[in-house]
Amino acid sequence: MNKIKIYNFKYIKNIMGKCISCGVFDKKYIYINLVQLSINLIIIILFTIFIHINISKLDTILKNKGIFQDALLTYIGQSLFIIPELFLKKRLKKETDTKSNSLFKRRSKKSYLIELIFNDYSDRITMKDRIHIALISLLMLIVNVTKAYLSLNNKTLDGNYNFIEFLFLFIISSFIYNMVYYKHQYYSIILMLVFEIIKYFLKIKYYYSSKVTVILDLLLQIVLGFFEGIIIAYLKGLMQLKFYSPYKATYIFGFINGIISLILLIAFSYIKANNIGFVEYKEEKYLDNIFFIIENYNIGQIIILFFMGIFYGAINLLYNVTINYYSVCHIFLLLQSREFSSSVNEEIQKNSGPLAISLINLCNLMELLLSLVFLEIVELNFFGLSENTKKNIQKRAEEDPKLDKANTCVSELEFFNDDNNDDSNINDNCN
Repeated sequence: MNKIKIYNFKYIKNIMGKCISCGVFDKKYIYINLVQLSINLIIIILFTIFIHINISKLDTILKNKGIFQDALLTYIGQSLFIIPELFLKKRLKKETDTKSNSLFKRRSKKSYLIELIFNDYSDRITMKDRIHIALISLLMLIVNVTKAYLSLNNKTLDGNYNFIEFLFLFIISSFIYNMVYYKHQYYSIILMLVFEIIKYFLKIKYYYSSKVTVILDLLLQIVLGFFEGIIIAYLKGLMQLKFYSPYKATYIFGFINGIISLILLIAFSYIKANNIGFVEYKEEKYLDNIFFIIENYNIGQIIILFFMGIFYGAINLLYNVTINYYSVCHIFLLLQSREFSSSVNEEIQKNSGPLAISLINLCNLMELLLSLVFLEIVELNFFGLSENTKKNIQKRAEEDPKLDKANTCVSELEFFNDDNNDDSNINDNCN
């Protein structure tokens, strides 16, 4: 009987091995995701310490959170990454200059539409570049403050909108970066859309109070997802065509938006907003108020917030590292950590019981698997879904050196490019 069970287990294992397998991917990409997971855990620990370090004013602090606080923390954290940038710049100046020159020679041959924005391909920053950086900074701030306002308002956009951002990144990478996609990637996007629709129907049934709120939420998701897609595409162009390091692409926007956020925080401390305010200070309501923070937060909490800001900035640095060394679509896994907020989950569970939440979690799990398939970390070996994965492309190239690899090589270079590696040999093989 035991032999039969072992045989059945081995048979099932062999079948599963034939249906699903591990693809070809850069280990550094997995390390980036593990680092982000670790940072998220550290932030949770720091927040737990934060709420217990001044327990007497806990309720007051949690009920009076303004719209600029998280943004300011993040931008302060981002601006501090000038320190490792200066250190690395001194240590690796000669090596960086050599690499940048060779990188420029390769990149300048590619037909990116985004090069129209960066018409000067040297590392010189022109007035036009400064204007673009200022506009993108403003767009970043608008997106972050809008999300904070809507989250605190707890009426619309209180959940994720990752897929809409994914969709825009997919479109941007197709039309701006001329990336080639295959059947397994199109199917992944389509199935992710199906699971998102299921989640949205559950959200409509058990969370929204009116049709107007549904429409407003959807429109805001589309607009903000589109804006963030533009920001991510611009950051990749800034790093690849203007040779900004991921550190510089992080701290430059941290400095600009950190200063603006601080000015807005102080300014809004004098502007009463009794009907729409979130922070109550001296019997008046404000969208945010720096004097409330000074009077109610103790020194320990300020220190903890400072370190939380560093880790928030570190997450944005990881985003920049990812889109610099890989495609913009490789940011999918990093963004998928932003799921439904707890308030949405609690509201849905209260109105529906555990069934809806179980379905939502199942959809999230399936979307994670589909992201792994899209990025070819996992391969599905049926219905020809793995025919044009990188592993099989390389296998066919080894078996038939004379195979016409023009299109497949474009996909390899664009989708799996690692700028730390010399891709000149790949280019030679594609000729």
